[in-house]
Amino acid sequence: MRWIVGLMGIALLFACNKTANTNKNEVSLFTLLSAADTGIDFVNELSYTEEFNPYTFRNFYNGGGVGLGDINNDGLIDIFFCGNRVDNKLYINKGNFKFEDITKKAGVASSGVWSSGVSFADVNGDGWLDIYVCKSGDPKGENRHNELFINNGVSPSGGHRGFTEKAKEYGIADLGLSTHAAFLTMIKMAIWIYIY
Repeated sequence: MRWIVGLMGIALLFACNKTANTNKNEVSLFTLLSAADTGIDFVNELSYTEEFNPYTFRNFYNGGGVGLGDINNDGLIDIFFCGNRVDNKLYINKGNFKFEDITKKAGVASSGVWSSGVSFADVNGDGWLDIYVCKSGDPKGENRHNELFINNGVSPSGGHRGFTEKAKEYGIADLGLSTHAAFLTMIKMAIWIYIY
């Protein structure tokens, strides 16, 4: 029995042996692409002040959420970045790692409000992904409720028609310093279980 354990130990040592990569022709798995190449230039820059810092707001360095989903049903995954002290950004995928910033046109910037998490779900069941953005930041801040952006779909000419904010109408304009929302995922799972 001891020789089996010893043999397994030796095999483990050889399995864990790392050899230096001396082959200069080996292909890399990833390539760093610049903002000029992709069109994505989002930076969630944080600078603290005497009034607003990690001591006065414990979640200061939690960061912002990132959401992925096909908002225009073209089969390409679009990207939503939550901004803490900067505006949110929505990038539509044009294919081949090229993205277009449609934040202003889509109406999802949430200027001056600390966004912390994002979820994509077809909330109203119309076949278009909607966006739910959680808010945090200064508890005394204005317009700090979570936002539900209902997708207005695509025009006949193919352009995205933006979003309409309806969190209050849907009863989910929460003011509780949210980090992220999992309830949309739970709703989708419940619907899937009910259907199937």
